[in-house]
Amino acid sequence: MRAPTVLLALLPLAMSCAHYPSPPATPTPSGEITVLPAFVFDPGTARQEDGKTVRTVRGCAATYVAPHLLVTSATAFPKIAPGERRADVPIAVVTPDGAMLHVMGVVYLHSGDGIALIRTWEEGRSRPLSLMATPRGPLTAVGIRYAPPPNPSLPRTETYQAEVAPEPEPYSSGGTFIRFRITPLLEQGACGTPLLDREGNFAGMVHEKHGTWLSAISAPAIAEAIARAR
Repeated sequence: MRAPTVLLALLPLAMSCAHYPSPPATPTPSGEITVLPAFVFDPGTARQEDGKTVRTVRGCAATYVAPHLLVTSATAFPKIAPGERRADVPIAVVTPDGAMLHVMGVVYLHSGDGIALIRTWEEGRSRPLSLMATPRGPLTAVGIRYAPPPNPSLPRTETYQAEVAPEPEPYSSGGTFIRFRITPLLEQGACGTPLLDREGNFAGMVHEKHGTWLSAISAPAIAEAIARAR
């Protein structure tokens, strides 16, 4: 499920980054977790508009799964092959006050399972990863809600929480490609949304939309992607 796509002026990302040692965390019923909106600029859409360079940008939720490592869905990243490691992907991770984190410039896309890992200078609050391929019981989704952008700024955002139900995913192929599905649908822009179980463990993240339900990638697959990225 792709997040909203908007057009905006190309921002001087490297110059406007701010150093936040501890980005703010979102309280949940079972603990705190750092979830932030990430905006990926499509390098193939640059054009001139009113004397400015504008590009299409895709938004998604990015969650700290380790002190300096964010995870999100690879569906937000255009024209990057599975398994590819890139240092030139223009991306902005934004704090609630509008400041941008210092992205280290390397995006890891784990082969075949739609996982993108983003390293940051800043350190965020993370939750333990669950080891269950298909979680049991209700899950808490910590999503990002988007407001119309005051052009040329990035869209305004806020976090929200919703309860979803995990179900077996009929198209899982086993191995590291571990998926389950959740219902009901979340708000537009759900890709990358983290899912927490009742104990507060990170159970997975939303990948994309399939009709009336969403596919999610299980925490064990994310754990393997983290191990390969290090």
